Amino acid sequence: MNKDLVFKIRQILNLIFILAVIAGACVYFFSENQTMALLIFLTAVVFKMAESILRMLHK
Repeated sequence: MNKDLVFKIRQILNLIFILAVIAGACVYFFSENQTMALLIFLTAVVFKMAESILRMLHK
């Protein structure tokens, strides 16, 4: 894979991670549904793990 393409994919995955964490925090603090917040946080972790794997494999 091209390094520029991997960099762009990593940036998109990081953006999704950050937005998911913000959404999870909003759901956690402003809603009664803390289970949904936990699911959003876990989904965010999956995106961060995918970004980390790309970073480790394409150095």
